[in-house]
Amino acid sequence: MSSLDQKIIPCTTSHLAIPAYVDIQSLYERHVPRYTSYPTAVEFSDGDFNTPVLASLNTQHQPISLYIHIPFCQSLCNYCGCNKRITQDKSKADIYLDYLANEMRQISAVSPSLKVSHIHYGGGSPSFLTQAQHSRLYELINANFMLLEGAQQSIECDPRNLTPDYIQHLADLGFRRLSLGVQDVNARVQQTINRIQSTEHIEDCLASAYASGFTSINLDLIVGLPEQNTSTIEETLLAVQRFNCERISVFNYAHLPARFPSQRKFEKANMPTIAEKKAMTLQIAKGLSALGYQKIGLDHFAKHDDTLTKALEAGTLSRNFQGYTSDNNDQILGLGVSAISNIGNTRSQNNVDLAKYYEQITQSQLRHRGMSLSQDDLFRGQIISQLMCNFSVDLTHVAKPFHLNIDTYLHNELAQLQALSQLDVLTLEANKVSVNQDHRPLIRVIASVFDRYLQSHHSFSSVI
Repeated sequence: MSSLDQKIIPCTTSHLAIPAYVDIQSLYERHVPRYTSYPTAVEFSDGDFNTPVLASLNTQHQPISLYIHIPFCQSLCNYCGCNKRITQDKSKADIYLDYLANEMRQISAVSPSLKVSHIHYGGGSPSFLTQAQHSRLYELINANFMLLEGAQQSIECDPRNLTPDYIQHLADLGFRRLSLGVQDVNARVQQTINRIQSTEHIEDCLASAYASGFTSINLDLIVGLPEQNTSTIEETLLAVQRFNCERISVFNYAHLPARFPSQRKFEKANMPTIAEKKAMTLQIAKGLSALGYQKIGLDHFAKHDDTLTKALEAGTLSRNFQGYTSDNNDQILGLGVSAISNIGNTRSQNNVDLAKYYEQITQSQLRHRGMSLSQDDLFRGQIISQLMCNFSVDLTHVAKPFHLNIDTYLHNELAQLQALSQLDVLTLEANKVSVNQDHRPLIRVIASVFDRYLQSHHSFSSVI
């Protein structure tokens, strides 16, 4: 019997239906997950999730994707909510690589010929590593995994760490995709968030990257930062036009000072209101469209000949922990502190505390948090993924392999969708959901209708 042939045990959502009288503005103020995955990582519990991951890898025949987390940064960006360690001491990365080597050996001891088709470095800042440390990490990967010919290698970098020689070294190691954290080019905004980098330097980095052989470059921008306004957004859009990269990611700043102490420095700064953030979000979307970028899902933009755009047009766009992707391989092995894996039907995470991560590697007790996905999780995950990627979903089509009757199984959810349709947020016809163009920024709220774990709290960022 296949996993999709197993009977799903009925369950109900944990949150109340959206009342018909809710106004549009209150929906934009809701705090909901970003749904890079479902269920979200906040639902993980303690337990041994290393054993099922290793068992699945031992029988894995298809290539997997590797995500490697490098937690170090040389300075603190006040807005940042990533898992990071601030240090100027490069020797700490040598120690970290020692433990990464141990983690890789534990994997290769079980699966000595595990094929890898994609590698992504995230952080923190992977560009914290020296060139020699990058070479060592690449050697470790090749010693413990079977890196396929033509494997796609991508890396996130802080432009302030980059030089032409450094960029060339990354290209020599096989990296062809690069993501640069630009955030905003306005000097006052940069000073407030403690991330000062000149537009000219970013242009130099881009020129060096293309000359070195990089074929796809993404720029990260953030909307809603302190001191931002429509004038600073226009300044950034003019810079983006000059940069002329393949992809742009536009993230809404999540102001959660209770979780991220560095954000408390913004309390007295000129924070934009929700209405101003909404206006800036619309401004940057229109500006990027005018520059020839296609909107991809919630927050990505790509040139019309980019693989993301082609995947969107073909209906094969996917979403994972790193965002939107044209890669349909959902088997991701995360290495390093806080890294999340999706192997088989198990989601798991390494310890977010660096010292405890080191200790658990020594004891061969990694992936101490996670969850085993139920059929209901898989079913709802497919619905949420299609909504996040396509702004539409055919519920009957998704339910078919699960042998479900939508009208009974999703009775509560359909009632909530009807309430949203009365607000003209979406249309619901014959169990087909389509989000109206003007309210696509509400896609996270709509996706949350199908989240049976979601509770009402503010641990997630607001829509705008």
